[in-house]
Amino acid sequence: MNKEEFGRLLLRYQRGECTEQEARLIHEWYDQLAHDSQEALSLEEKDQAEQRIWSAIRHRAVEEAAPIVRQQPLGREYSFGFYARLAASIAAISLLAALYFSRGYFTSPVKETAYLPSGSNVRHLTNSGAYPQTLVLDDKSIVTLMPGGSLTYPNVFAASQREVHLTGNAFFKITKNARKPFRVYSSKLVTQVLGTSFWVKNEVKLNRIEVAVVTGKVAVYEQQQTARKRVTLTPNQQVSYSAEAPWLQTGLVRNPIPIDSSVTIAFNDVPLTAVLKRLEKRYGIALTARNRNMQYCTFTGDITDLTMDEQLNIICQSVNASYVRKGTRILISGSGCYP
Repeated sequence: MNKEEFGRLLLRYQRGECTEQEARLIHEWYDQLAHDSQEALSLEEKDQAEQRIWSAIRHRAVEEAAPIVRQQPLGREYSFGFYARLAASIAAISLLAALYFSRGYFTSPVKETAYLPSGSNVRHLTNSGAYPQTLVLDDKSIVTLMPGGSLTYPNVFAASQREVHLTGNAFFKITKNARKPFRVYSSKLVTQVLGTSFWVKNEVKLNRIEVAVVTGKVAVYEQQQTARKRVTLTPNQQVSYSAEAPWLQTGLVRNPIPIDSSVTIAFNDVPLTAVLKRLEKRYGIALTARNRNMQYCTFTGDITDLTMDEQLNIICQSVNASYVRKGTRILISGSGCYP
C-alpha cells in the first residue's frame, strides 16, 4: 500500500463504502496519529524512518499470500487475504504520521485568507488535490479535509473556545477538553463537541449539509434561529439539513460500524430478542421487534463478518420478517413464532 492507495481508502471511508474491518483500522490509525503527532524527530531520523517504512509497506503489498477462506452458515464464503495484508500495513502506516505533518504529505501549504489583516491568527486551507489532506490543529485535534474542501481555523485557539469554519466535507477527531467546546461552522449549521470524531459534509451544489457521528456525542443546531433547536447525536446517528427540507432531520448513517466490537454475534439457537439486544450493544442502535410473538423465534448463524444490513437481512429471512429504519431506530416486523 502506498500513499495514493491509502488516500483512496480514506475516500471510500468518506462515502461509507469501507467494510467494518477497514473502518476499524482507519480509526486505529487516527488514534495513533494523535499520539505520533506529538513526537519530535530529527530530519535525518524522519528520512530514515520514511524510507524504511514505505519499503516495508511496498514489500507487503506485493506479497503473494494464500487467501484465508471462512465458511459462513448460509454457504457464503469471504476472503480475508486483503484484510490480513491491510492489517500488516496499517501498523507501518501509523508510524508515518509524524512524517506526514512535518513533510507535508497530507497537508497542502497553509496561507492566510486575503480578507484578513496581516499577522492575523486565522489560517485557511483548501484541498485542491485529488486525495484527502490531514491537518493537526493547535489542540492536537485532527481534521481530514476531503478534495474540494476548505477549512478556516486559528493558529492558536482562544482561551475559552475552539472554532473552525468548513466548506465541503471533512472528518474531525477532536481532542477532549470539557472546558473548551469545539464548534464547526458549516453553512447554516453549527456542530458542537467536547471530544469525539464525526463527519461534516457540506454539499454546496446540492445545498445540503450532513453531520454523522462516529464516536462520542455531538450537538447540532442552526446558526440563525433565535430559539435554537438542538439535536444530540450519538455513534451511527446523523442529521441532515437541505433547501428542500430546511429543518434538522435525524436518522442513521448508511453503513453503521460497531462501537463495541467485543460483542460477539455468532449465535446457536438464540432467542431473537437476545439477538437484537446483542446487535444493539454492538452498534449503539435501538432495534425493536414490533410483534410480541417474535420472542419465541430463535436464530442460528455466525454473522460477524457481514455489514449490519446484511446481518439484518439474514436474521429477518430466517424468521420470515422484515425491517425498516425509522429515525434513529430500526423496527422489525413479522408474524413471529409460537411456543
